[in-house]
Amino acid sequence: DGMDACREGDCLSGMVTVDAMLQLGQRYGAVAAICNGGGMRAGLPVGDISKGDMLTMHPFGTTFAVRDYTGEQLWEALEHCVAEENGKGPRLLQAAGLRYVVDGSRPVGKRILKAEFVSPSGKAAPLELKKRYRIALTGYLTGGGDSFAMLGEGTPVAAPQVVIEELVGQYIAQHSPLPMPSMPRIIHK
Repeated sequence: DGMDACREGDCLSGMVTVDAMLQLGQRYGAVAAICNGGGMRAGLPVGDISKGDMLTMHPFGTTFAVRDYTGEQLWEALEHCVAEENGKGPRLLQAAGLRYVVDGSRPVGKRILKAEFVSPSGKAAPLELKKRYRIALTGYLTGGGDSFAMLGEGTPVAAPQVVIEELVGQYIAQHSPLPMPSMPRIIHK
């Protein structure tokens, strides 16, 4: 089931969503994009994707946002996203331009073993706590949804208030047929 997949690890609808967000975000200097797995309400259908399919996948009308965060805030967000049982659940962050390694058997707050940013050329650099990073994400997360209080912080960056399902729909139309997104991004130990 597409929804459960997005709460457990990399899922196609999640990867396509964050890839679309990162493509737009890069114009505003974003190095990565994140979206909570619970934000995906359906898998991507095979073949032609209609506006109805997009609304089924993203029914909440959440908008695109860009913010600057410290590495510490992002690390805290990653720990929060895997704080539920076995490091899985609707808070799990689907990510583009960022990959992370999780050990769901460790104590909450100590489950992220590694996090690194991956450039478009494929070069990886570790997430540094003292650095600042520009991230594309959903208005749901900047509003502190799913108790991501740390993502309600950060410095807002001017960016178009486009609705996520429209953004993803445009991305799919532009890249049809969709290439398989690069993986893995969420690695469970």
